[in-house]
Parts: sequence; C-alpha cells; structure tokens
Amino acid sequence: MKNRAILIISVLAIAALSSAGFIRSRAGTTATMSVQYNKRDLTADGIHIVTPADVGFDDLARRHFRKGVPASLKPFSVFVENLSDRTLVAYVLTWRFANVHGQMTEKAVNYSEPDILTGDDLQMPPGTKNGSAIPPRTVRSFDWQSQILDDATLNQKQTATRQKISSLLSGATDVTVTLDGAIFDDGTAVGTNAVFFQQMQAIVNAKIDLLREVAESHKQGKVDQALESIRAKAQQPEVQFSGEFSADELYRSLQRTYAMEIANGLNRYEKRKMVDNLIAAHGRSRPIHQK
Repeated sequence: MKNRAILIISVLAIAALSSAGFIRSRAGTTATMSVQYNKRDLTADGIHIVTPADVGFDDLARRHFRKGVPASLKPFSVFVENLSDRTLVAYVLTWRFANVHGQMTEKAVNYSEPDILTGDDLQMPPGTKNGSAIPPRTVRSFDWQSQILDDATLNQKQTATRQKISSLLSGATDVTVTLDGAIFDDGTAVGTNAVFFQQMQAIVNAKIDLLREVAESHKQGKVDQALESIRAKAQQPEVQFSGEFSADELYRSLQRTYAMEIANGLNRYEKRKMVDNLIAAHGRSRPIHQK
C-alpha cells in the first residue's frame, strides 16, 4: 500500500535577497547576463546541492540521465547528492529568485517516501533512480517545481512549458537554493526547518500510532478492541483544515485516511493475516527523531 507524499508550499513575497552564509557562484544564462547562484545545504550530514555553476554539474548530468541530458536542464535545475551511508527519504528544497529590482519569488517543495518510515516499504531495489528517496552515493535532479526523472525526455508541450517558465525567470539575477531539512531511513532528522519536521512527523506518526495500537493490544490479547478503535477512527468526520498550517489537523486527517485503509483491508482479507501484516510493519517502522 503506497502513501507517497509530495507536499508543496508556495510563497510569493517582495523582499530583498539576503545571502549571508550562503555559498555563491555564477552560471551564465545568456551572452549578456549571468545568474548569481547561492546554495545552502547540509554538507556536514553528507547532503550536497550541485548547481549549474559547480564544476561537477555537467559530469553528473551525463552520468545520471539515461537518454541524454535534457536540453533545457540549465539554468534552473540542480542535483541533490547523498554522500552519506544512509538513504535520504524526505527533504525540502526552497528556491528563491531575485531580479534586478530586488523583487523575490519563493517556492518550497517537500519530497518524501513516508512508506519507508512507516514500515510499508522493505527496501528500495538497487539502482532505483526514479523515486524521491536518494540511496547512499547517488543523486536526484530537480528543477524549481519538481523532480526530473533520469529517463526524462521532453515532448513538445513540456518543452514549450519549460521555455515559458524560463522566460518568466529570465530576469532573475540571483538564485538561492536551500536544503535545510532532511530525514534519513533510520528516522534521523537533520537541519533547521521546523515546519518541515512537523509535517513529516504528522504524516509518519499518524500511521505508526495505529500500528503501535495493534501491536501492543495483540501482546495483551486485546487486538479486537484495537481493531474496533481503528474502525471508529475511520468513521470520524472529515477534518476541516483552517487557513494556516496545523500539524494536529494534518495528523488527524491522515490518521482517519490510514484507519479507513486498514478497515477496508479487514473487510477484504482474513483478520489474522491483516493483523500479522500490521504488526510486521510496526516492527519495521522508524519514528522521526532529531539528530
């Protein structure tokens, strides 16, 4: 059962770009204009951003893309490289574009494979490149909106869309790419992005708490009570979200969804087999914890 999550938060603001503490480099866009690249990543934890201005960018692109490097890869694309010994299962990339007038456009995108943390995914197959998770010593490619798959081939419509985006951003003189929140497959969270961590904990805990309820009640010989509790959660009213982000609202909404999935599974499969699967998933689960 897959519960992949790509959470997108977009913010448009007018502000001067502050680049203190950022690594800065330049990448050409036209013969008369160059873009100042700023990046902030988690190098100490083995997570690196590689921009078009970095020496290794072109080599990474040639090795990563199986059908040739997309012509429109530059200038608004980067690689995220995982040089650690653990799989990176969730992270947030924030892009900020500033023009000559000091106006700034900002967009943040969260990428995650929560199934790995909730015990639903056993292991990523060796050589897997098209999931959001980044195994040790591998990379993923991204533009400012989404992941670029390693077998990407841009059709005419996609190319036209990307050209329009590039045209809109052609006045950008400063591009800042930040990766300030990440989670590894053992549940270790690194970085400083508090909202990202709250989002991911809500996503993961909503499922793990249900699995724990089943596993602990099974030990006490009260598994039927736990299953009835889960069925009751599945019948709760749909959560109405307020205007601002709330980890509690996200948690309750997702737990209701997960409870519905379990309840449906109990209706379709033998109870004992379903309970065994839930207990096994709980044993594989990895709650998120700060480094």
